[in-house]
Amino acid sequence: MNELSRVYQRHRQILGAPMGNVTDFRTVMDLVFRGAIPPVIHVVLPLSQVREAHRIFESREHFGKIVLVP
Repeated sequence: MNELSRVYQRHRQILGAPMGNVTDFRTVMDLVFRGAIPPVIHVVLPLSQVREAHRIFESREHFGKIVLVP
């Protein structure tokens, strides 16, 4: 029995987002590195404010990344 059969026979779910193929990945990464796709950053905090970062994350107040700077 292959792994995919085991997933279906045991009524398991696979959750996640499809990644595409290697060519798609390289295309997207090229766009990111050239700055054509800017990251969405909600807030940048110093590492000393890690508690605040966790509070924002856990309360779901953010849209984008929470960046901690050492």
